[in-house]
Amino acid sequence: PSSYRFLNNAIPLEDVVWAFVWVYFAIMFWEYFLDLHKIREHFPKHMSYLMFLLIIIAVGFFGVYFFQPNLLDQPYAFVKLAVVFMVIPLAAILIEFPRLIRKIVVIGVYFMVLSGLYETAALTNRQWWYPGQHYLGTTTILGHLIPYEEIIVWWIISVPAVVVWYEFFADDEK
Repeated sequence: PSSYRFLNNAIPLEDVVWAFVWVYFAIMFWEYFLDLHKIREHFPKHMSYLMFLLIIIAVGFFGVYFFQPNLLDQPYAFVKLAVVFMVIPLAAILIEFPRLIRKIVVIGVYFMVLSGLYETAALTNRQWWYPGQHYLGTTTILGHLIPYEEIIVWWIISVPAVVVWYEFFADDEK
């Protein structure tokens, strides 16, 4: 296992770095390959609202983690959070703007493959593992146990959800 971990030895430090790079990579892929009609010369003014929202969520999480950690011990918390922050916004935006569906599928498939490769490398190198018991189910890929929600949420839904959050706050209505 990774020697540099935090939050009670639960999260490898390199995952925090990867999360920022992964979001940046997804948005840059979206902007460069799929959202070709616009060129931004400055930071979208509504992005500050998203940044504020993300800071509030992070402060709330760490506040609960340090002062009421028992509140974080919830069965299927990962699935519940994914439904609230990923599935519902993704569905709402795609229902409202169906023209985005083709582009969302393209970026989703590309990053699903990338995420699967990253997951396999991380599991092979024992960067993380899944010792929990509250999973929707599990499968084995290349000898590694992987929960279904890891595949559904991180491999399939996460990048499309990042893109619709980004488009919601940075959209130019085109």
